[in-house]
Amino acid sequence: MATSYFYAVCLVTAMWAAGVLPESTRAFSCPGQPGHWHVDCPVNCTCQEVCNTYLRRWVKQVSCVSHTTLHEITFPPTTQDISISNVAGITTIPANLFSGLTDVLSVDIYNVSMSESPPANLLSELQGLRTLRLVSVRPVNLKMFSNLRQLNQLDLHNNDLQNVQVQAGVFHTLTSLTHLHLEANSLTYLEPGWFHDTVNLQAISVSDNNIHYIDNNTFQYLSQLSELNLQKNPLVRVEMNAFHKLNNLRSIYVDRSQLDTVGPVLIYAQLPELTNLYLQTSRHYWKHVTTFNQTWYFRGCPPGYCVNSLSCSVSRNTPWCVCTKEYEGDRCDVQRISRGEFLGIFVSAMVLVGISVVIILVNVGRVVARSCKLPRFRKLQETPQPSASPMPQMT
Repeated sequence: MATSYFYAVCLVTAMWAAGVLPESTRAFSCPGQPGHWHVDCPVNCTCQEVCNTYLRRWVKQVSCVSHTTLHEITFPPTTQDISISNVAGITTIPANLFSGLTDVLSVDIYNVSMSESPPANLLSELQGLRTLRLVSVRPVNLKMFSNLRQLNQLDLHNNDLQNVQVQAGVFHTLTSLTHLHLEANSLTYLEPGWFHDTVNLQAISVSDNNIHYIDNNTFQYLSQLSELNLQKNPLVRVEMNAFHKLNNLRSIYVDRSQLDTVGPVLIYAQLPELTNLYLQTSRHYWKHVTTFNQTWYFRGCPPGYCVNSLSCSVSRNTPWCVCTKEYEGDRCDVQRISRGEFLGIFVSAMVLVGISVVIILVNVGRVVARSCKLPRFRKLQETPQPSASPMPQMT
């Protein structure tokens, strides 16, 4: 079960790392066929060649599940991929567990609870490590990866990390890091010092934390950043220059409730490569993102896009409202984001219906005179503006 979980996570992680989620569910396969790895496998572990989709190659993996102690495990010297999962009731992870392993490229430690933090030198001999996942590890020691200069991907999600644990220099030696996962922790803000030396970062996910604000200097060193996930955070303030130097940012993930906070900052930054905004399950496309005359195109119809509960379809990335006969000849009212307005599509259909009711009441005599035909709706000249969100004041 845990092995299957590991395969699945590797697959999803690799796809995310390649920038294809949620745009595509395309997976990368490994070239050739797995070989036969004949070794003395540790007790209660499995040893086999598997496809590591992040590394895009076949690797010799040892997977150990549901152990009550890790002291008896001796990994084969040719091991390249290690998975340890569902371990509980141990004191700590032995400091020499990975001794003598010079070929290891990937380590996954999942759902391990201990009474003491793992030793800081636990991974010190794994100088070729490319990907490290420490997920649901309690407690976790952030000094374990301080000397892993070839590390490309670091996943620290669901470790209940707090800002006090993530010191300013915790990532400073990870100069090869390209993907950082800090999801599902307890971070309240993002320290600019965290990313001072990780200048090769291409993707950051801090979703499902408790981040309230992002200041101007948070991402200032990350000129290569192309994906940023801010979903499930109670953002109330984003400084106007927070995304100023992110000239390679292509995709950003936000919640609907964050759009009035993040949206104007994205417009102000005029990011030349920004093409994708992922909003919960709706996908939106930008056009002309370097000007203040943005026009949005959609691959799905936003809720309440058409008035009068008319059906909505999408053609050439643009939603169209399918008008019924009584509205024929009139363009049905739709909410199109233009001139930098981010909020228009989220005005509920009920608001538009309410406007329609007012029009009907005002023109009731005209309606009666026209044999009770429904009034035709004129295209709104301006997108209705919801009230501005408050602007008070981080795995």
